[in-house]
Amino acid sequence: MKYKFGIIIVLVLSSCVATLDNEASKIASQEIIERLIDSPDLARYATLEVADDKNVSIYDDYVAFHLFSDQQFLNKGIRVEIAVDYPFVPGDTIVYEWEFRIPLGFVSDAPLNRWWVVAQWHDQPDPRIGETWENFPSNSPPVAFYIGDIDGQLYLSPEYLGYEPGMERLVPIQLGEWIPMRVELHWSETESGVMRVQVGGKNARELSFSGRNMLNKYQHYLKLGMYRHPGISTDNSIHLRGISIQEM
Repeated sequence: MKYKFGIIIVLVLSSCVATLDNEASKIASQEIIERLIDSPDLARYATLEVADDKNVSIYDDYVAFHLFSDQQFLNKGIRVEIAVDYPFVPGDTIVYEWEFRIPLGFVSDAPLNRWWVVAQWHDQPDPRIGETWENFPSNSPPVAFYIGDIDGQLYLSPEYLGYEPGMERLVPIQLGEWIPMRVELHWSETESGVMRVQVGGKNARELSFSGRNMLNKYQHYLKLGMYRHPGISTDNSIHLRGISIQEM
């Protein structure tokens, strides 16, 4: 049986990433990034896509991102995300790690299960050949993780370029529990690409995919948080911590 949450999405991004406007908010933005990423070397590649101060809450050891029923659009979408544009070239193998928590009381989009992204790697213009966002095509992310609800159980659904979704790759999510993620990506525009995924800590669920995972030759960047169908009108939160990226 095949199951997919929502439909393939097409992102329309701009070259500017929204940060909060005043000086105090800029300081807060840096604090948010530092709370999510321990390494200063990695933090310098990070930016926030946050429409308003109310979309983020900072706690002792994690950051909460919020979307609301009356959420305003940002970069032509309903989103609250941290983006990390870690540099690599095709043929590199990069390990991405983080933890996320879906809080108790989370309201899903069942039974419609329209698309709802909590992690994605996205292509971008290659400045080495003069590409800009103005002349760059809109593409769906070649690698992403969605969430959806089946019979009252929330699931994480991995998507990989060229793969059809399937029930056998859905991973159940327990509300209120931290879920460690480890994603190893061997980046390639050819069939030599590979993704290995571990979801959870002890007794982690392991998944693997192979084939092309890049849409052009320039580094694809990670985005974590929430990006969802504009018709979803519930108040929701996701908690994040411990973002780490390193080359193998």
